[in-house]
Amino acid sequence: MKGFTKRFYLALGVYLLALWLVALWAYPRMPAHMVTHWDWQGQPDDWMPRLWGVLLGPGMTTFLAALLFFVVPAIEPWRRNLMAFWDFYVRFAWAVLVFLGAMYGVTLAWNLGYPVRIERVVGLALGLLFLMLVPLLRQARPNWFVGIRTPWTLASPWVWRRVHDVAARTVVGVAALYLAAALWPVLLWAALAATLLWAFGLMVYSYLLYRSRQQAMEG
Repeated sequence: MKGFTKRFYLALGVYLLALWLVALWAYPRMPAHMVTHWDWQGQPDDWMPRLWGVLLGPGMTTFLAALLFFVVPAIEPWRRNLMAFWDFYVRFAWAVLVFLGAMYGVTLAWNLGYPVRIERVVGLALGLLFLMLVPLLRQARPNWFVGIRTPWTLASPWVWRRVHDVAARTVVGVAALYLAAALWPVLLWAALAATLLWAFGLMVYSYLLYRSRQQAMEG
């Protein structure tokens, strides 16, 4: 498949192996119950038994790697469209995997006693991840797994393109809120609200565009 070179397989294998080796190293060093979730002030509010806490990071990352790189391309009905922006898709998939690896590393560090400001790291990491969405949204073509997939964007390539152009411009504001939350963690609530509003607004916008297009064609 396009993009699946020996270098790609080697990089993916090394990355996933490194996560599992870190898990093997970390297991005997973790407390019996690991902190796995924090509130917006960076205070622990959820715990998990050591075994599951250690396995969660590499397990989820391995699962997503298989899903994003192998399952989705194999079952995508509009595979030609996915291949049209494949390089951008791969870059974002890698960004997701690196994000998960970073969050796993931060979780282990906190449980080892290092004074990590979780709320600041999460804001920074999410801000960078949302910025990685910009080129993907600009290049995405109609498909069933990636992008703003509503009944109306999937029914009309014209609506798809317009909605994704708007999504690429407006997601920068969402990313900026997350990055600001790295300095002022209280803004994490605003960033989360903006994310939901962004997604819901694009869904409504896609419907309105589709209806307007249909009425113009019928008139």
